[in-house]
Amino acid sequence: MQLCMGIRWGVPKVSVYLPDELYREARMRQLPLSSLVQDAVERALRNSDRQEWILRLRSRPRAPSCLGNDRIERFGVIGVV
Repeated sequence: MQLCMGIRWGVPKVSVYLPDELYREARMRQLPLSSLVQDAVERALRNSDRQEWILRLRSRPRAPSCLGNDRIERFGVIGVV
């Protein structure tokens, strides 16, 4: 898939190029291509934001564990750093 973007008359315009077979299948099933592309872009943006948040969170220094080794063993907590 290839995207070409531009703005005409103050309205964003995007052309999405699909392989012929994919386009034929979508048309045959009467899929709403515009809505599907919008949903896919929104989902990609949310995933990107989520991944950036996770990276920022992981880069922060970790707080020391509040559980000592004796409590970890007693409560069966595994993987506490």
